[in-house]
Amino acid sequence: MQPRLSKSRILSHRQCALRLYHELHHPTRGGEPGPAGRFYIEEGRRVGEVARSRFPGGVLVDVPFFDVKQSVARTWELIDDPNVPAVFEASFEWNGVYVRADIMERRHDGWGLWEVKSVLHAKERHLYELALQRTVISLAMAERDGARDTDAVAKAGLLLLNRNYVYEGGEYDTRHMFAAEPRTRETARLQKMVLRDIERARETMMEETTPPILPDEHCYNPYPCPFLDVTCETPEPHELLSMPGVGVSKLEQLQKEGIHSINDFMEEDPMLTLQGRRALKAIRNGGRVIEPGLVEELAKIEYPRMFLDFEAAQAPLPRWVGTRPFERLPFQFSLHIEPRPGERLHEAYLHETADDPRRPLAEALLQATSQFPEAPILSYSAYEKQVIHDLSLHLPDQAESLRGLKKRLVDLLPIVMNHIYDVGFNGGYSIKVVLPALVPELDYSDLEVADGTTASVYFIRMLDQLRLAAGSGDATPSHIEADRIRETTTTPEGTTSDTVQQAGREAKRIRESLWRYCRRDTEAMVALLHALEEEAHRDTP
Repeated sequence: MQPRLSKSRILSHRQCALRLYHELHHPTRGGEPGPAGRFYIEEGRRVGEVARSRFPGGVLVDVPFFDVKQSVARTWELIDDPNVPAVFEASFEWNGVYVRADIMERRHDGWGLWEVKSVLHAKERHLYELALQRTVISLAMAERDGARDTDAVAKAGLLLLNRNYVYEGGEYDTRHMFAAEPRTRETARLQKMVLRDIERARETMMEETTPPILPDEHCYNPYPCPFLDVTCETPEPHELLSMPGVGVSKLEQLQKEGIHSINDFMEEDPMLTLQGRRALKAIRNGGRVIEPGLVEELAKIEYPRMFLDFEAAQAPLPRWVGTRPFERLPFQFSLHIEPRPGERLHEAYLHETADDPRRPLAEALLQATSQFPEAPILSYSAYEKQVIHDLSLHLPDQAESLRGLKKRLVDLLPIVMNHIYDVGFNGGYSIKVVLPALVPELDYSDLEVADGTTASVYFIRMLDQLRLAAGSGDATPSHIEADRIRETTTTPEGTTSDTVQQAGREAKRIRESLWRYCRRDTEAMVALLHALEEEAHRDTP
């Protein structure tokens, strides 16, 4: 029996026929999403559920997704019932292709199809998914009704999160939380492409041998393939991509100009930026290039000096009153202080309550930085500057003090970009790639949380665990003291709750992971600055 095609399988084939082949023949070998990936999958599911309240009276096809026969049968029952204004998770099958629609809305002129996406702006892949859904549903309806030339899906569109929606507490106001984008005409234009892709995917499903596809950029577009390093080799990046500022589009441009390898560049090639020329020199010398101006730049960073790093949460669904979808909310900072050479202090803050973290964090930051009110505050990128700016807008009573902090910021990133290049940078300048090249003894490999996205997800999970540990269930308390997490609680029957115990342990584990990660970021900046100073003065008399 020929395997059934689904939306996810067609999308996999669109990325790479080899991915679909492995999903069919080696389904257990694909890598699982990490904590951040799982969070955003679950968050997307929740966004879809919230969107249903825009359609009062709608009925959910409450049948497991794998029970195709029953879910399709139940969908047709609801479609045929004129008293049902909308159907959620409507299931359709046409010619061996199975899809589930987020929302089918009954209209006077037919049906409206809405796909819910937990994003602020639609991308090409979202439009293609909508076109795929519409094509299959329209053909399934036409086949059932015996109508060949009519399209029962009169309207198709995307429901996206609205950046301007401000959460006021309680239930979400879905009329304002979502922005409706009609895309009926665009999906109609994509129908031929969708039908072609369905046939090509079907051909791949019938193949008995592995498709002869070599790894390339498609392995990461639009998402990293779960079979990389498992059943597929990791693609070897083109050597030109190791040059600063060279991405896929720039690579194509260079190749059109006859540049196919690093050896094709001239020393002062006009196709290269200043960073590119410095990198070319370092690559050809097999080492490191340091500009004379580095000494002068570093001399401006005097003692006492501070090193600041923020962590912030950005979730599709706003969780605090007065916040918006995907709004950046800082919840943690680490501040290393060097009062004088050889002396180091550390100040830090991690928000561990269920209320809005911005005010207490800002107050703790102002207090910590007041120890040396004239000291420069070093960061790595403009991120900290933007966070402080956002805090000043949110806290007008603290705006003047926060603007004062912003004036003290010194960004190490442009100093690195404009004065040093090491072949270990591999074309990048993020602290995650610069640090191993300049300070090889310090990295992030020993940390459970090793990037900002994971830190954001862990923070939200920590709050969830704190609620459970406090015995508050789904309620959101206004304040929970993390250092007083109740490791045990007693049920009315007088027994110890394993769930509460586990939540307490999990909250503590996450808290420790967050502390270690944020601290490592400022430790990295301290070590990086010291390494730069050492390099700058290495050949100085």
